[in-house]
Order: sequence, then C-alpha cells, then structure tokens
Amino acid sequence: MTKRVETRPAEAALIAYRVLLVVFLVLLVIFLAGTIYGLAARGRGESAEQPEAAEAAPGESMFTALGTIRVSTAGIEPASLVISVVFPYNHNDRPFFEELVSRIGDFKTITVEYLGSFSAEELQEADTAAINAELLGRYNALLKLGQIRELYFPDFIWL
Repeated sequence: MTKRVETRPAEAALIAYRVLLVVFLVLLVIFLAGTIYGLAARGRGESAEQPEAAEAAPGESMFTALGTIRVSTAGIEPASLVISVVFPYNHNDRPFFEELVSRIGDFKTITVEYLGSFSAEELQEADTAAINAELLGRYNALLKLGQIRELYFPDFIWL
C-alpha cells in the first residue's frame, strides 16, 4: 500500500486565485451591462447627434461620422482650423449609408487638402457658400449610389 500525501496550495496562491476570480467577475458584469446598454441605445443614437442649426427632413438623419477635422492652412504663417462637416441623408437607404461610411477617409482627405490649400487670410476672406459648394461637388464626385444635397459646418473654429 502506498502512502498518499495531499498538499494544500500556499495561502498566498489561494488569495491570488480569489482576487483574480473577483476581478474576472466584475469585468464580466461590466461587459454585460455595457452590451445591454449599447443594444438598448442603438435605436435612438443617430437622432441625438443632430446639430441644432441643421435640421433633417422627415425620413432623414444627419451624417455626423466625419467628426471633427483639424486643418493646417498654407502660407508663410499657417493657422489651424477645426471644422465639422455634417449632411442629411435618407436613413432608409442602407446601400447609400454604407457607401458614405466607406468614404469617410476620402471625405476627410478632400476636406484637409482643399482647405489646407488656402492661406489663413484667404480662408477668412472666402465666402462660406463657395467653400460649401466646392466641398459638396468634390464629395459627390466620389459617390455612385446617391448624392449629398447640402453640407453644414456646425464647427468652424480658428486656433
């Protein structure tokens, strides 16, 4: 007959195991709560992001995914411009929405290149409607599944 020896884990290892178990359970609860909150808030997320100055027509939402864009102007003394570009789109047109999302990087590049080609003085003296029309034309030149009707600049800030 063989003698069987049972060893107990060290007290420090047992404490570490319990701490790790508690941390795991807390993270699991946070993850589940965030998932439930995200799913519950999904349906009302787009309408809350609409700027006050730009109202979307019924059946439309504002495309705000371009976010804030920072542009350095040309010239001897470049300035920084912070701009946000938003526009209405038909939220029922899923293929057009997907095309817009796939073009976010292109829209940002177009905005930076176009506005960055001006000096700070030229941009400050320029007509906002002309800038708007030029950017709108450049954005629409990329799109195949639909067209953007109008652009809004909720933020146009000089730094």
